[in-house]
Amino acid sequence: MAEEETKQNDEDGSIDEAAELEGILNSALGEEDAASGVSGKLKSLLHDKRILIGLGVILLILIAGGLYWYLSSNSDIPNEKIEKPSTKGDGPSKDNEKIKEKNQIEKINVFPLEPFFIPLELDNPATGQFVSIKLSFVISNRKMNREINKNIGEIRRQIYHILRGKKAITYIEDMENLKKGLKQEIATISNNLLVSGAGTISEVLFTDFVIR
Repeated sequence: MAEEETKQNDEDGSIDEAAELEGILNSALGEEDAASGVSGKLKSLLHDKRILIGLGVILLILIAGGLYWYLSSNSDIPNEKIEKPSTKGDGPSKDNEKIKEKNQIEKINVFPLEPFFIPLELDNPATGQFVSIKLSFVISNRKMNREINKNIGEIRRQIYHILRGKKAITYIEDMENLKKGLKQEIATISNNLLVSGAGTISEVLFTDFVIR
C-alpha cells in the first residue's frame, strides 16, 4: 500500500514538473516573441531613418547644384557700366552760352536804334561804298524808353550828322579809334536832347560796323 502511494506521489510530481516545464517553455517563447517584435520595430525604425537621411542628402545635393548653376550663370554676364559723358574741360555748350548772354542782356536796360548807312566818298565818288552801322544805348532805367522815343527823330539826325562828318579814310584805316571817339560823341549829344532827371545814356554799343 505504501509502495502504491509512493508510486502515485511520484507520478503526481512528474506531472507537476512537466506542467511547470511547459509553463517555463511557453514563457520563454513569449519572451522570445516579444524580443523579436522589439527587434523588428528597431530594424524598421532604423530603415526609415536611413531613408530620411538619404532623402535629406539628395535634397542638399539638389540645392547645392541649383546654387552653383545660378552663380555660374550670373558670373558669365559682364558687368556693364553706363558711363556718362564727361563734361570736364568741355566748357559750356553753345545753348548755355546763348542763354547766358540773353540773361546778361536782359539785366541791362538797352535801347536799340535802327541802322545807319553812311556813304563813303573818296577820290572817286562813284565807288558806291558805304558803312553800315547799328548801335544801341545802355540806359539807366527802363522809363527812359519813352523819353528817347519822344526825341528819336532829332537824336537820329544828330547821330547821322556826326557819322557823316567823319572822313571816309578814317572809316577805312582807323576804324577802332574812330569807334571809341564816336561812342563818346553820340552819348553826349543824345543826353543833351533828353529831359534832365529822366535818366542818362551811360554807354553806346556798336553791334554792327561794316564797310560794304
